[in-house]
Amino acid sequence: MLRITALSSVLAAWLLLSLPAAAGEVVNQVILRVNDRITTLYDYLDRRAGVRQEILRNEQLSPEDRERLLAELPQRVMRDIFQELLLESRADQLEIFVSQDEIDEEIQGMMKRNEITSQEQLVQALQSFGMDMEKFRQQFETEIRLQKVVGQEVRSQVTVEEDELRRVYRANLDAFTLPEQRNAREIIILEESSLSPEERESLAQETVGRLRAGGSLEAIAAELSDRQVASGVIDLGWVTSSEIDPSLQAPLWELSAGGVSDPIAGRGGMHILQLAGIKEATTEPFSEVKNRIKAREQNRLFAEKFENYLKELAEEAYIVDNVPPDAAGYREGVGAPKRDPFTILGEEIDGSEPTAEIPEGSR
Repeated sequence: MLRITALSSVLAAWLLLSLPAAAGEVVNQVILRVNDRITTLYDYLDRRAGVRQEILRNEQLSPEDRERLLAELPQRVMRDIFQELLLESRADQLEIFVSQDEIDEEIQGMMKRNEITSQEQLVQALQSFGMDMEKFRQQFETEIRLQKVVGQEVRSQVTVEEDELRRVYRANLDAFTLPEQRNAREIIILEESSLSPEERESLAQETVGRLRAGGSLEAIAAELSDRQVASGVIDLGWVTSSEIDPSLQAPLWELSAGGVSDPIAGRGGMHILQLAGIKEATTEPFSEVKNRIKAREQNRLFAEKFENYLKELAEEAYIVDNVPPDAAGYREGVGAPKRDPFTILGEEIDGSEPTAEIPEGSR
């Protein structure tokens, strides 16, 4: 994308649209103008191809999610381009610029986060993504510029008073309630041992009796393990009722501290539980969750203001488009971007440093 004067943008668009095309050849042309900013068909196709590669090589996507993302791809890419043009045009109006020192500083931070120790390593990493240093620096310049615009016109307007944080806390106490936890250990009379089912049941009952009589779980487990009929002590740690195997949950929650369960038929054999301790359900105090609430509320308010901000920019902008048919409808929901605004801008709501990483596709 490039900045040009109003007159030259019209001339450039006319020239591109007027060029004859060879049969089957894609002719570059201006497909979107936002004030004095334009993007071309080649820009769109290049961006679309890059994002498509990212989707195809993402092994964590299910076939259904991959198909859905590919179907949404044209409109999503065009919407992203449109939003960036809106922000870049606003940066032009505000005369916001980025120095080479700022770009250098951000690249150094990115290299440190990615454990890249030399320029040679960086160049190699960029080449693996089909990008050269010049394009990489241009991308960083654009991202920093967008951060400045949104920081100045949106983020600076996001404030949350402590009274509001306390109101949110009181209204959502359930979200800050820590459920009861139980610290449990167990031994298993092994199903794969040489014992018959009747012998396993008998040994399990005998073991429960010894433990309830004050026997040491470690000593009894060591003895039975040496005979290859039981596991060693298995420390389940502190668990909530939703974190433990359902077959063990009810018996464990019936025990008092120090108690031993009856034998429980389960995976691998007969389970015998011993309850080491209980942490009652508690509500986290406001002082401990204040920062979490603040971050969430700032995030919510930022997203709302960012959505409205984009809508206002679009309403006030001079827009001419001739987008490919597959990208038609790209402006629907322009105030609610597919990408999180923090992802677009490479920053976190808590005020941490930008977190832009090596791009996985050309911008």
